[in-house]
Amino acid sequence: MRRSVLRVSDQHAGRLPDVCVLSGVPTANAVRVRAVALGGPRWLLHVPGAALIAWRILGRPSSMLVLPVCGDVWTRWRRRVTAGQATVTFGLVLFAAAIAGGGLPPGAVGVVVTVVGWVLWARANRNWWVTCRYDPADSVIVVEPAHPRFDDEARALFTRSIR
Repeated sequence: MRRSVLRVSDQHAGRLPDVCVLSGVPTANAVRVRAVALGGPRWLLHVPGAALIAWRILGRPSSMLVLPVCGDVWTRWRRRVTAGQATVTFGLVLFAAAIAGGGLPPGAVGVVVTVVGWVLWARANRNWWVTCRYDPADSVIVVEPAHPRFDDEARALFTRSIR
């Protein structure tokens, strides 16, 4: 897997690679993703909610982009994210029930289940999705990891746009 660079001007003009960012399979499907200018370690972008917090609360610059994604990759990622979210929800319900009922054991189990669910959710983002980091100074978006075929097309697009 590679690190690809997309120009914001290409995105605004509707120019993007026509292969899936993760599988390299030709696709007409795409998703909208927010890229955030976030300093520090890249792994923070895999943490659920980190990009939203950086953008909304910390006021970091951001840019919307369109990424081509095949249906199979999207479905696998959504299943894993949904499993993590469901586990977090179940843990929070256990914890709330323990608070309402005054029982400590269900509350402790609820905290553990919530943490496990959050880890599952973050792992789904890390293993089955991409991070998009916005660089406002150069007006580019760095996408990683990216399939080599996607990277080749992104590189060709980038080269054409700067000539």
